Amino acid sequence: MTTYKTLNYYLSKHVAITFDTLFQPGAQPLDVLNPIVQRQLDKRGATGSLSLNDLGVKAYQNFAITDDAVTFFFNQDGLLPHEAGPLKVDVPRTELAPLLA
Repeated sequence: MTTYKTLNYYLSKHVAITFDTLFQPGAQPLDVLNPIVQRQLDKRGATGSLSLNDLGVKAYQNFAITDDAVTFFFNQDGLLPHEAGPLKVDVPRTELAPLLA
């Protein structure tokens, strides 16, 4: 069983970066993220017990920020059946740029 717990930290400001602070106030990141992640789920034959709509923002709490992408980590048994394992989706920062804080 694989689960994730991530911590992103803004070194110069000495504060944690959460999903809520990653994006600009009033931004609608799920409108961009859900279709991108859904394509990856479809490629892997998603038949998990939960959907992105069921989980909402909660699905995106574990992420890592790199120079090129924001990588979202989804626990095993979350969006895919157990035997499919966990899911990792890289979302290019260029697709998120207008929404990022």
